[in-house]
Formats: sequence, structure tokens, C-alpha cells
Amino acid sequence: KSMVQVTQRISAFVTSAPRKLSTYVEKRRSSGLYAWPNLLEEAKEMTLASKSQYPITFLRREAKAGNLKRSDEILALFGEEESLAKDGEKRRSAHAADIIQIVEENREYITKKFGGDINWLYVFTQMDERATEGGDPGSIAFKKIDHEFEEKRAAYGINIDRNRQRATVVFRGTWADGTDDWNRNLQFATRPMETPSQLQDANEELPKEVNIHQGFYEYLFDNSERGEQFAEQRYEEVLNDVLPILKENPGYKLYITGHSLGGALGTLTAFKMAASNIEEIPKPITCISVGSPLVGDETFREAFHELEKTGWIRKLRITNDNDPVPLG
Repeated sequence: KSMVQVTQRISAFVTSAPRKLSTYVEKRRSSGLYAWPNLLEEAKEMTLASKSQYPITFLRREAKAGNLKRSDEILALFGEEESLAKDGEKRRSAHAADIIQIVEENREYITKKFGGDINWLYVFTQMDERATEGGDPGSIAFKKIDHEFEEKRAAYGINIDRNRQRATVVFRGTWADGTDDWNRNLQFATRPMETPSQLQDANEELPKEVNIHQGFYEYLFDNSERGEQFAEQRYEEVLNDVLPILKENPGYKLYITGHSLGGALGTLTAFKMAASNIEEIPKPITCISVGSPLVGDETFREAFHELEKTGWIRKLRITNDNDPVPLG
């Protein structure tokens, strides 16, 4: 089944068992407690988020080629440095309604490009509806979009949801055209990574090293092809982007998600962050991967389970029976 079909089925299931969310949220917050969504809501919302980076890649590329109306404005909205420099204004966060408007203004061109319906528009209409229901269309925002030098670097974004009081790191899945994504996917060999000291302190019986899929590890922590202009590895960039957002929004939770390759990168990022001693990172981190391949061997699984036991991470792995990717 397509990602759209999956999210539609989850949406229907959630709708069939409604609850008074606003009352629940109000009660939890008035008691000083975080209002966790139920599992089905989390699954739906993170599935939508994991899908969102693909259309952004398409729109960004078409705007860079000058194929869309108001291309410069679109690039500035998506955080393109050259376009920002032209108008000298600080980038405002993009909202789902902005992307819907971009699609509507360019519907004829986009439809011809895809040769049919723009089925991924569903992702943004769902986000926009939920934001609007909360009374503030801007309550769900694409705070950070970083696809710069995507030819050799993993692409990601950071969304903020003021209704849910959370920040979400979203890694894009495999984009075959003009990126290194497939090369990284096919680096099946494992390589050792030191078990975080926080975990070793929690359980001395854990192995000193865990074995990680080489391609995923290098994309985040050891990418020698990232470009000389980028001093930091991708993981460090993600960390440096999300920490200020969390500092600005005390009490917010941190979610990490992604589809396929993005799910694997998200799982590895969540593992590293959850095992860190950085005070600004709220525990537990919630990691929801969609159609993710396996990230490591049994040593990684054992260490990850220890994170769950300590309450530092919450993990949901969504897969489809007919999808071979999560088996690899």
C-alpha cells in the first residue's frame, strides 16, 4: 500500500473512536503533566510528518530550476540562503497552508510533471486541518528545512507543533535522483560504535561497542564526502538546530521520525540523543519510524532496549507486511 493509503486508514481508525482531545489536554496541562497523544494519533501524525520531506524536495528542486511561480519566494520560505540574501529578510517558518498554496498556484505544471493526481497533497491538508482545529493555522510549522548539498548529505527538517507542545526532527527517506541515498542504503556491512557512557553506567553488562549499518552511520557521524564548506557532521548539525528550539520552548517533547532510510537515520539519531547527558533534551525522546530497514545487529538491539527500560526513549516501528525494506 502507498504511504497515502496507510495514513488514510490510520486516520479513519482514529476518527472512528473519537475522544474529547481538548478536554484531555486541558486536564493534563492544568495538572502540570504532559498531554501525550494516544498511540494511533502518534502513528498517524508521525506517518504524515515522515512523508512531508519528499514533496518539499520536489518543490525545492523545481523552484531552484525556476519552473514554479514565485520561485524565489518559495526558496526563501524553504530557507535557501541565496534567496534569503536577495530580500534581506529573516526567513519565517513555512506552514502546511503555504505548501498547499504553492501547489494550487502551480497545479497545472505539477500535475503534468507527475502525470496524474497530486496524492501527496493529502499530507499537508491533514496537517493544516489539525492546526486550524486548534485555533491557530500557524501552530504547526516547518521550523527548519535543510536539504543543502543533498547530493551527498542526508536531508531533514524540524517541525514544531504548538498544540501538541513538541518539536519533531524528520529525516527524508531515499530520493533516488541525484543523491547518495541509495549508495548509503547498500553499504550493508556493519561497523562498531562505542556504547554511550550513560548506557554503560546504567548497565555494566552491556557490550562496550554496538554494531551499526555502515551506510547509516557514515551519513550521520562520519561523512567524508559532506563538502568542505560543512565543518560539522550531520548529527551535530541536527543537534545544534534542535537544541535552541527546545530551549525556547520549555516543556516541549522531542519526537524523531522518518520513512525508509529516514526512519533508520531517525532511529540512530534518537538512540544517540536519548543516551546523551544533554540537559536540554527532554526524556523520554519519542522515535517513530515508518518502513525503516534494520539499523544494527543484536548488540544495538540490546542497547536500545536498555534505553527503553530506563525510560529515556519511546519507540514505535511501523511496518507493512508486504514491504521488504524493514526486513533488510
